[in-house]
Amino acid sequence: MYNIIIDGSADPSFGSDQAFVTYPTVFPTVGFQLISTDDLVDAARSLLSDAGDETEDFTFYLGINGFTKSGLDNAIIAVAPDDTTVNIPLDEAEQVEVFALLNKECLEKFGKGCDALLEEARCQMRDVDVPFSPEEA
Repeated sequence: MYNIIIDGSADPSFGSDQAFVTYPTVFPTVGFQLISTDDLVDAARSLLSDAGDETEDFTFYLGINGFTKSGLDNAIIAVAPDDTTVNIPLDEAEQVEVFALLNKECLEKFGKGCDALLEEARCQMRDVDVPFSPEEA
């Protein structure tokens, strides 16, 4: 398991995303910048196609959402200085574990849990008239 720590100096980014299953579904998202840890750097470096790239200067991002069963994106995004992007996959069990970790960190750093932050993103979506899926109308 990766050592996941939210960078409290970077505000969460509220947004929305969409998926097309049998009809378009729009859902709230909250993105976090993570603190670079040795575990995350090692994972990102191992996924780079250029094995000679020894950069340790990645920026890591992870999001929560109102769509997936776990409430968490299925990958941590690592961005290298040259804008190369690597997705560090999280299986379903890891997603559940990381969501609980993020929830605890959000309570400590922002005074709100993941569900409250997603509700805030949902309210912002309503404020800009983002169309919701039929079940939310």
